[in-house]
Amino acid sequence: MAGYNTIRGLRVKYLSADPSGAEQGEVWYNSTTGNLRLANTTLSGTWSAANACNTGRRFFQGCGSQTNGIMAGGFSPGASPPMYVQTEEFDGTNFTNGGDLGAATYGGTMFGPGTATVFAGGGDNVTPLTTTQHYNGTSWSSPGNNLPNGRQQAGGCGTQAAGVLFGGNQPSANMTATLEYNGTWTAVPGTLNVGRRSLNGTGTGTQTDCITAGGNGASGYTNSSEEYNGTIWTATPNINTARDQMMMNAEGTTTSAIVAGGSAPGVATEIYDGSAWTTTGSLSAIKRQGGSGGTGTAMWVAAGDPTSPSNAPPSRTAETFALVSNSTQTITTS
Repeated sequence: MAGYNTIRGLRVKYLSADPSGAEQGEVWYNSTTGNLRLANTTLSGTWSAANACNTGRRFFQGCGSQTNGIMAGGFSPGASPPMYVQTEEFDGTNFTNGGDLGAATYGGTMFGPGTATVFAGGGDNVTPLTTTQHYNGTSWSSPGNNLPNGRQQAGGCGTQAAGVLFGGNQPSANMTATLEYNGTWTAVPGTLNVGRRSLNGTGTGTQTDCITAGGNGASGYTNSSEEYNGTIWTATPNINTARDQMMMNAEGTTTSAIVAGGSAPGVATEIYDGSAWTTTGSLSAIKRQGGSGGTGTAMWVAAGDPTSPSNAPPSRTAETFALVSNSTQTITTS
């Protein structure tokens, strides 16, 4: 068998401890532990139970970070009224009621931090809406700049000063159109390669560096993933499980994205490192159509639809996700 120095042209380093800042693929011998070691950065994560939110609901979105999150609107079958105006803020531990939306809405698009949020479109059980609202950490207000056309179940990411909204339906056809936002909505040439709805907040990043995945396409659930660079959408490696109505870490990046839950199997979680989606720790229970937010290393999800039975009250449960980077491993002969 060829030796390491023959294959790589290098001798294996003999060290008393694992080095800091080792490059991916670097090999060394740890004389203290007696192990041959490899720098092989892998990502994984686990979910933990969190305090419940105040209002069970589904078909709504959330955004913001792990400690400055927000969710608003939603729907509950059998409730009176069936649609909600309620807003809840998440500080990493507890959900607190905030100011109500201007009108009961479900399926709206949200992006921005919890104290400077955009809520756009959605439905009122009759027609897709064009309404745009801003949240300042206390109350919602109308900036007077509505969507050019009604749209619901779209994805979005960014901020009040630089946001992007994409996909969705109007009223039943899947859309590919992209809109950018800086206080005024502007249609841009870049369109999704796969028209999709039921994105349920599936977007993370900025106006010029955004990623989305999944949704409901022309043939049902899709595993398509795409990145937006501020000009065009480009296909990226597919997620492993095709699904819609899943949740995403709103303030992640195109090299640190997380998707969770959604349609069957409803518990699957995947992380994206810029080159591939990797399946990791699952949610403890089925969750779709819920609120979510987070950063590149942490995420929260709350409420949503337990899927069965179809008229079951929406959940109030919440979970938080922590990403773990494993940078070294021991080389064995097995």
